[in-house]
Amino acid sequence: MVPRLFSLVPLVFAVGCGAAFGKARCAANPVGDLLVVGDSILFYNAPACASIGDVAGAALDMGVHVAAKTGAKVNPEGRYVFGDIREQYVSHPWRWLVLNGGINDLNQDCGCDECDHVLDSIVSEDGQTGDVPDLIDRATADGAQIVLVGYAELDPEASWGFGVCNDAADALETRYRRLAERRQDVVFVDPSDAISLAGTPEAYARDGVHPSEAGSAVIGQLVADAIRASAD
Repeated sequence: MVPRLFSLVPLVFAVGCGAAFGKARCAANPVGDLLVVGDSILFYNAPACASIGDVAGAALDMGVHVAAKTGAKVNPEGRYVFGDIREQYVSHPWRWLVLNGGINDLNQDCGCDECDHVLDSIVSEDGQTGDVPDLIDRATADGAQIVLVGYAELDPEASWGFGVCNDAADALETRYRRLAERRQDVVFVDPSDAISLAGTPEAYARDGVHPSEAGSAVIGQLVADAIRASAD
């Protein structure tokens, strides 16, 4: 399968180019406790201060810095480069890092088919090595705990070729679960525990890929619940 031209890149300019590329900041949630890095699933709705991280921060009364960017990849090699998730992380005594990534790599670099080499670069089959574990090591060295967020089920008719990516995303999540199982400082959150195409279609944006504001609210609450449970 030919790698896709587009990543998760709905170019939303309604709030200005800066907001579309991950520079929105919410006055109610100043930089401080919780850093969000990843792709547009975590950035979506940030211009309205309603992204997954914004919701989690508000629920936990934590300051939030949303550094996630539209189209970002874990390992941005190739022609279509919209940002490096690893470079979104800035050393700071964060309490929590909320992290996702990999669906753009799978879509662009292997067309979400026969993707073992791409998966291996992101995270090994045993969850112990790869670019994401390396990023987590950087954050935990600064004292952060990690919430690793997976991907919800994608509409088979989803935009930008993501409709064929469910199996590849599931394979990535299996590796992420193993990573979290082996580390006390990492919690895995699966959005599919709370939203699905059949059960909660209102949780999806029109493109069938991203969360609507309602979807971000549900997933953000999952993240907040995971952080609370880890603190108990």
